[in-house]
Amino acid sequence: MSSRAILQSGVLSMLALAAPVSAQSEGDRAELIHARDWFYWIGEEPRLESFEGRAVLLHFFVCEEPKKSNWLGVMRAQREFGDKGLQILAITPDDSTTVAALLEEFPLPFPVGAGSPMNSKWGMGEYGQVLIDAKGDVFYRAGASNAVWDGKIGKVIRNTERLGARAHLRLTPQGEQPKKFKKAIDLLRGGELAKADAALEKIADSSKEEERVAAASLRDELKVHVERVMGGVRRELERGKVLFAREVLEELVKDLKKHDLGEAARALLTELEADAKHAEEVEAAETLAGIVDAFFRRGWEKNVDRWERLMEEHPTTHAAKVTRLFWLPRPW
Repeated sequence: MSSRAILQSGVLSMLALAAPVSAQSEGDRAELIHARDWFYWIGEEPRLESFEGRAVLLHFFVCEEPKKSNWLGVMRAQREFGDKGLQILAITPDDSTTVAALLEEFPLPFPVGAGSPMNSKWGMGEYGQVLIDAKGDVFYRAGASNAVWDGKIGKVIRNTERLGARAHLRLTPQGEQPKKFKKAIDLLRGGELAKADAALEKIADSSKEEERVAAASLRDELKVHVERVMGGVRRELERGKVLFAREVLEELVKDLKKHDLGEAARALLTELEADAKHAEEVEAAETLAGIVDAFFRRGWEKNVDRWERLMEEHPTTHAAKVTRLFWLPRPW
């Protein structure tokens, strides 16, 4: 095993891409998460800091031979541990066009980072997995595509944060912040945006000039962040990830309530609720999610009729397309 890499973050992340970084060993501080493009992700760009308090499973792969990536095993891990504090990130050096084509055939239920240098920088070949604990340390690593380890995941997710959709609202300001901002920063990192904005507004109204300027800057960053979340919601709706996008949108509406920052989110949710096509997409996606859950419990053969019925009842939906391309052709 090699020694620790030099920590790179924030504005230095691009420099890290050009610098030699040695593979992190078990017990080392995890270093760099980076991809040029992210699929199935909403919120601030994935960074180690943004996953503070949660466990992360990095799944390294290449698109050329997707079956070697053990997608079914990783999908099962997502089903078992995704709501218990584990964040799965699939990472590949392949470009976004290649990844988009792969995802047409393999509709993965977790974020996929394309155009990433991480395989080599983490000392991985084409396939491998790294498990990072809630403190940001490497807990376990393996150079194999099928190394999904329930026992080790069970250990690493103990006492992790279970934020659900609110995790996609999290904002992790970079750089040193005034001590007086601790409450606001904690609220931002917890995805409680309205409360964070109120705390920053209070500082902006009553503090020293440098604190007022810093608070105003963070409020501007928060505004940009909400716009970024909304952009992600719209993008994933277009990609057919309706349940994921709706869950984040509803959490954003709930958090911002009557706040001005939530105006666009409320308008979009109202528009979707009045859209019959969207309602059918949601119904079909919920049906598919139920069938997939039953598949992991009972197997493929006992669910074939349900998948076929889904395609008959909702033939034009994204869920029907996923069923036709992914679930039915493979007698798992």
